[in-house]
This record gives sequence, structure tokens and C-alpha cells, in this order.
Amino acid sequence: MHLTPSSYQQAYRLTAFRWRNLSIDLSVHLSLYPYIDFVSSLILTAFSCRNALPSYPPHYNHPLLNSLLMLIIFLLVSVYLALSFFFALFFSFFSFFFVFLVISFLPAGCTYSCDLGPL
Repeated sequence: MHLTPSSYQQAYRLTAFRWRNLSIDLSVHLSLYPYIDFVSSLILTAFSCRNALPSYPPHYNHPLLNSLLMLIIFLLVSVYLALSFFFALFFSFFSFFFVFLVISFLPAGCTYSCDLGPL
């Protein structure tokens, strides 16, 4: 299927709209909107670059090369998202643990009752 410039722009806008909605939905649950927005932009760029590959020389537009390119981009994006999610969880747990340590080492007047002993 050959896309004319207007139909290509319309398809690109529709795809961008869908990715934007997906990133907004996911960001509500994961609170990772900057990461998801960046990755969705990266995927859109990869698709538009793949469709805009020149037809000369012919081996640049080989289906196997396109599939390999998309696989590499998918793996890079997956590793990036996994590391981002891991570090987000790690630092949220670390901040909780740090708050717990601070509370446990407060002065004795804050954690002990004079009448009842340790709380």
C-alpha cells in the first residue's frame, strides 16, 4: 500500500494520538509519564524512519533489514523501560526505608512515653 503525503500525515497523526493516549493511561498507573512519553516518541520516530527509508540502493529497504531494525529498537526500548521501572521501584522503596530509619532514630522523647515505656 502506497501512502500519499496527506494519507501518511493522517495515519501519523492517528498513530501519534493513540500512542499519546496509551502513554497517558499508563502514566496514571505507573507515574512514569516522562519515560513513557519519551519511549512513545522514540517508537513513532522509528516507524516513520522505517517508512521513509530510501528505495535506492535496494538493500536499504530489505524486509529482513527492516525487521532486524525494529527488533533492535524494540529490545533497546524494553531494556530501557525495565531499567527505568526497576530504578523507580528501587528508589521509592529506598526512600520509604530511609524515612523508616529516620523515624526509628528520633530522639527518645518522640518515640517513648514517660508512663508506658517504649511504645
